Amino acid sequence: MSSDIISTLPNNIIEKILTLMPIQDALRTSILSKKWRYSWRSMPKLVFTDNMVTMSSNHLCGQLRKYKLASAIFHVLLFHNGPTILKFKFCCFGLQMDSEFDQIISYLARGNKVKKLCFVIKKTATSYRFLSFHYRN
Repeated sequence: MSSDIISTLPNNIIEKILTLMPIQDALRTSILSKKWRYSWRSMPKLVFTDNMVTMSSNHLCGQLRKYKLASAIFHVLLFHNGPTILKFKFCCFGLQMDSEFDQIISYLARGNKVKKLCFVIKKTATSYRFLSFHYRN
């Protein structure tokens, strides 16, 4: 039985492909083949945006969006097994996620595996807050 072309790609090529696509698409590559099943777990760059989860704009759905987004981020972090995360970025343009940010930062700080952490937050039309830092070894 011969293997398909996608299963014969070297790991560094798979990693590059995954890095170039949105995280939700990278997670979906798990179904491509056995070799790809857990490849997303070592992605060196993790970028999340609040538009990954879309629903109507009423308050209850906003809370559900926040819960689903936080759950997705923690799912990826829980199963990430790469040696390091070169970049963790989160862009939020509408959800109030301050306590979730605290939890994410706390989780990421425990392992010293993150080289660059970046949060881009827009709460209102005129106020921006940007937080970014780098670990230096």
